[in-house]
Formats: sequence, C-alpha cells, structure tokens
Amino acid sequence: MRAECEVQDEIALRLAGIDTHMAEFECLEEDRVGELALIRDTEHLLQMLLFERVAVEAEVFLGARALLLQFFGDHVADLVNQLGQVAQPVINLVHGRFIEMIMRVDIQVKLKAVARQLVRSGEVVVPAVVELDLSKVLTRYLVHIFNIVLKCGPFQHHGLIGGPDLFTWYGARPAAVRRYIGGMLTVSASVARAREVFNSGSTRPLAWRLERLGSLRRMLIERRAEFAGALHSDLGKHRSESQLMEIGFVTSEAAHLERHLESWLRPRPAAVPLAVQPARAWTELTPLGVVLVVGPWNYPVQLLLAPLAGALAAGNTVVLKPSEHAPATSAALARWVPEYLGGAAAVVQGGIPESTALLAEHFDHIFFTGGHAAAKAIMRAAAETLTPVTLELGGKCPVYVDGAADLAKTAKRIAWGRFMNAGQTCVAPDHVLATPEVLAALEPELVRAVGELFGDDPAASESYGRIVNRAHFDRLAGLADSSEIVHGGQRDAATRYFAPTIVRAGRGDAVMQEEIFGPLLPLVEISGRDDAIRFINAGPNPLALYVFSPDDETRRAFAARTSSGALNYGVPAAHLLVPGLPFGGVGGSGMGAYHGEHSLRTFSHERATLDKPLRPDTLELIYPPYNKAKDLLIRTVVAPAGKQPLER
Repeated sequence: MRAECEVQDEIALRLAGIDTHMAEFECLEEDRVGELALIRDTEHLLQMLLFERVAVEAEVFLGARALLLQFFGDHVADLVNQLGQVAQPVINLVHGRFIEMIMRVDIQVKLKAVARQLVRSGEVVVPAVVELDLSKVLTRYLVHIFNIVLKCGPFQHHGLIGGPDLFTWYGARPAAVRRYIGGMLTVSASVARAREVFNSGSTRPLAWRLERLGSLRRMLIERRAEFAGALHSDLGKHRSESQLMEIGFVTSEAAHLERHLESWLRPRPAAVPLAVQPARAWTELTPLGVVLVVGPWNYPVQLLLAPLAGALAAGNTVVLKPSEHAPATSAALARWVPEYLGGAAAVVQGGIPESTALLAEHFDHIFFTGGHAAAKAIMRAAAETLTPVTLELGGKCPVYVDGAADLAKTAKRIAWGRFMNAGQTCVAPDHVLATPEVLAALEPELVRAVGELFGDDPAASESYGRIVNRAHFDRLAGLADSSEIVHGGQRDAATRYFAPTIVRAGRGDAVMQEEIFGPLLPLVEISGRDDAIRFINAGPNPLALYVFSPDDETRRAFAARTSSGALNYGVPAAHLLVPGLPFGGVGGSGMGAYHGEHSLRTFSHERATLDKPLRPDTLELIYPPYNKAKDLLIRTVVAPAGKQPLER
C-alpha cells in the first residue's frame, strides 16, 4: 500500500511545481485565493441547499481554480466516452456552468492531507478528506454537478483502499447507463418530434388550435376520476377542491380561450404617418415554436396544463415536464396527454437528470413555475440560446387588516386562502399584519373559521389536504417549533398531516424569513397602515397583496405605495378565477404573466407588418443626395421635432 503522502495525480504535481511523486498539499499554498466555509456532512449540505436528495455522501475535495479547470477539462471527454455522444449536450451544459462559476468565485482550500488519486482507471475520484468553504452559489453548482453527472446519472460510488474517510469514486453502472441514456434519448426524441410537427406548419391554422383546446378539455372531463385520484394520492386533495382549483380551472381556461381566440388573433391595424403614405400597417400574433413548460408539485394539473392551453392556443407545440414530487399526477399526465394531444404535446417524466437534459435542448420559450433556485438555473440555461422565459415564482403574500373590517368574514376568507391545499399555494396569505388591538380580536375569529372549514379535528376532514413529502413536513415542523403557537400545531409524520396552525411572530422570527408554503399563519403586530407599507416594501415584491379595509384612503395608499403581482381587496387568491386578469409576479415573485388573452400574448410574437406599393414612390423625396428642400421636408414632415416643450 502506497504511503498517504504519495501523490500520483499529475494535475496536483503540476500545480505544486515539482517533478516527484512525493508532494504534500501544503505546496499548493500559492493557489489559495479565498476562504471557504466548512461543510462537514451531507445533512448540513442538504439543510443549506434545501435539496431532498443529494449525491454528495462525503466531504468533497476542491483545489484552487486551475486544478478544477484542469480536472474537468481532462475528464469531460471520459464522461462522454462512457455515456455515449447522446450525453454531450448535458455534459457541455453542466461543464460550462461549473467553469463559469469557478471563474467568478475565488476559492481557497485549506488542505489537510494528500490526494492519492483524482483519477483511477478513467473513473472520477473525489477525495473526501478536505475542508470546504464554498459560497452558496458555487455549492449549489457543485451539488448539481455530482447529482446530474455522477450519481443521479449512470454512476455508483465506492470507497477506495484506505477506508471510506479517504476517497469516494464514481464508476459506471451498465444498467443505469442504459436507463440514463434512454432517458436522454427520450428527451431528445420528444423535442425533435415537437419541432417536426411545428415546422410542418400544421399548428398555425385556427382550426388546429381550437381542436387541440377541445381535446384538452375532453381529456380532463373524460379522465376526471383518474386525475382526481392522482391528486388525492399526491396531496390528499378532496375531489371538490381538485375540481375547483385543478381540473375545472383548466377546462374553464381552455373554454375561455376557445370562445375568444378567433377575435384575439385578428390582425390589428396600425396608423401610418403621412411620410410613409401610401401604405398599410398591422400587427399579428404568430406562434413562437416549441415551448417547454415546467410545472410544480403543489398544483400539478393546473400549473402545468393552464400554460399548455395558452401555448396551444398560440399555435405552438409543447413539451411538458411535470414535477417528480407529485408522482401519481405525473404518471396520469404521461398516460393521457399523448393519447388526447399526440403530436401537439409530449410529457417527459423524471427528476434532475431529465430536467437538465431538457435544458440542454433548444426551445423557443420556457415557462417555469416553482422556486427561486430552480428559476435561476432555468434562466442560466435559457441565456445560452437567448430563449425567452416566463417565471411564475412565489414569495410571502401579506395580508393587512384594519379595525374597520368585518373581522368574522375577514377571518374566514383568510383561513380559506391560507389553509387551502394545506397551505401549499403560492398566492396563499403568508402572514397577517395588524395592530395589537385588531390581532387580539381577529385571533379567536380565525380559530373559529378553521373549525367551520375543517371541523374540530382537521385530521378527520376529507376537505383538508396533506403535506407533499417528509422533507417539506420536517421544514414546516421546524418553523412551527420555533414560533409561539396559539392554535393548532398537531402533526403526524407518518400520514404527512399538519394541522392548520396559527402563530404569533416577530418580524425577525424564522417563520418570517422565508415563504412558508404550508399551513402556518403568523400574526405580526404593526403600528398602523404606514408601518405595514414600510414592512412590505422592505422585503421582495410579493406575488399578491391582500387588504381588508373598507377605507378608500387606505386602499389608495396600498395601491400607490406598494408593488406586487396582484392587489386584492377583501379576498385572497380569487383573482386567479378571473380569466381576464393577468396572473404573474414582479421582481422576486416572477416575470411575465398568463391566463386568457395574456397567455396568448405570452406564447406569441406580435409581428409588425408594413405593405407599401412601389408606385408612387414617395421615398424619392428623402433619398440622397440631400439638399435644402429635402432637409426642410425631413424636419417638418418626415421626422419633425414636435412642438417646443414648455419651460418649467
């Protein structure tokens, strides 16, 4: 057995600047360019990054910048050889992103031992003996690298000679290789088929679009029971809630598009100035091409198929990526969408590897609903091909209540919006802002409202949902346990039941530092309306803001002095049910909007068209060579400066 201080890795030798097999990592002192934080184990990494499954199962070695660039530069080709050429787009994407981040972030590693091997028989080897101190951004990419290329893909990890505390290496698994390549082939084939259908021109006629919208509605009507059952399996949703917020929501959206599509698609004339006459000008909505829709797990039917309806109405073909965290619904979509919408829409199931493979493909628009971390990855991938994106994110949606509101009715509406889908709704009221006097009166009304909605024991109520998975359940439990619970708090990890819970919270409490996305409702004291506005403006722009006050001055103050995706008076969440209203965020809560005509415009390009006959050729008046007469004509008719602005 070789001595621990022996280094066979030629990269380390070159960095050390010596030609010997005896090199200690202290020789790399000159390559330390920053300080990195200690990551001791996988659990710490999981907690920091909020990932549920991560491939890093030992502390990972990272050298200085040059070492990383050399390491990945040398071995990307090996990965391609193992996986086959079909993996090239995925590996290029991952490799490029990692190098990009390395070049942005200065890294220093405090080395405690020697690297015996970084490469063993063409397999990637990761020493597990060194402290790391990575920025969150770089660490996130590290996790993606190991998840996508090493572990979640066709690799398995093993300990090397010397014990598990020394090295972890990743070797190819033949069966996993076949599944991984098969998945990537499925992705590539799905995108290619969608591109072929679009390029055929068959999607452009109005009849095709209306037929596909009708097929979407027919699928949800005829397979209502299957989708309702899948939603109950994934999230414990009652069939009535599934009809209201999932199945019926999409059928209503599709029907609304069908009714108005012909009129919305008519060319819109544009005025032609005298200088360009005679001519005609107009705009028309044209399809973008192949659209990728990436859906979340909390409303896995609505938030995947409502964008689909808009994309089909606009004459596009669509690749759908449902969330792997709602497996029953994902399976139902994969079963029925190809049958009812074959050629127009394809479904790609899977997790991070499939998502990464999709992002390595070229799309004409990407529509994403989900969290901020994934949204940033989407935008980075889209930037490579300059693909436009719509991001439907979330945030903390505040509720302001003043003493003039009917507190009993206010409480019931807040409780309905907060605890629908067990609080797992992006537009759910996140917290209540009110003066101490109002909160004291509102609190018992909220408790009473919860009882009216879900009974004395919500666990026994068929109308109350469940948390999507154990990781999300544990996160919510941590938030609840760090808060002052005034009602609820009961939970059962085995069934993922988490009771509707009301807490008292300070502005700096943990429950106020992130989007809750669960059945916790913090009550936060403020001194009045102006204090509430300052508090809201101090945080990211919310996806929705809810004001319960009959006072016109209060309403005007929130309208004029805040920014949010939506502003509702007297009701939470219900703006989604109005097809004429755009749904979308602003700033940190998202970009772009959809629903109704806004969906049609999101998934279309508004093309400008000008038709000017060759005779009479009025452009002769402005062709060179220029003279005084042409100069006067240009200044007064063709490109006038307009009236002299008034001095202030």
